[in-house]
Amino acid sequence: MEIFLLSIFGFGLGLVNSISGGGGVFALPVFLAVGLSPANALALNLISDVGVLLGVINNYYRSKEINWKFAFKIFIFSFVGSIIGAKLIVSLPPDLVKNIIFIGIFIGMFFLLKPVKHRDEHDRLSWWKMALGYFGLFLVGVWDGSIAIAGTTFALLIIAHMFGKSFIQGRIAYAAASTPGTFIAAAILYSESTISWQWPLIILVSNFVGAWVGSRMAIKHGDSLIKKCMVGISILIVIKLIFFP
Repeated sequence: MEIFLLSIFGFGLGLVNSISGGGGVFALPVFLAVGLSPANALALNLISDVGVLLGVINNYYRSKEINWKFAFKIFIFSFVGSIIGAKLIVSLPPDLVKNIIFIGIFIGMFFLLKPVKHRDEHDRLSWWKMALGYFGLFLVGVWDGSIAIAGTTFALLIIAHMFGKSFIQGRIAYAAASTPGTFIAAAILYSESTISWQWPLIILVSNFVGAWVGSRMAIKHGDSLIKKCMVGISILIVIKLIFFP
């Protein structure tokens, strides 16, 4: 029964994270609630992210939508930001972190409701939008390295509004960009954890299956599905923070 429930939970996480991200806000409380230590819960959460990336990358690669040059730039800025965020979070009081999350979510909701102006690939991007976009991705890295809630959602909004990409183009590029750092972080945290191999394996496989299904849905239905999923996840995060802090 435990294996079945963990598999269903992992499948749901993989499905959501492969489309819009944001599943981590529910995963960590569940892992802690079943008795895992914070270190083990973080390790298991990152292993679930590895399963998601393994599940999506093949489908996204086959879609021939990956812009590797753009993905590499995202990787640089978000990776540097995540290192700073990881060092910063330890010095912030919990109440301030909660307020930052609320502000971030409501800003994200504003841009979710704001129409996106897509640009033609041949149109030249203004330097200020490009600079603001990469600075935003750096801040997403700081956010992911510290708070780690809905970082993918914020990244997709920045990529759409600042770089004129579609949500599906942004999701594919961000998946490629976040792969190296996620794999390395998961390996480090798992090596320092005390969990046995059964739970990580179940989480890895179930997230892989959920992400494989979710990425195929995202490719098929495109921006419409991704935007609806991002709105839904943002509302659930606000509800969780208010009623289940």
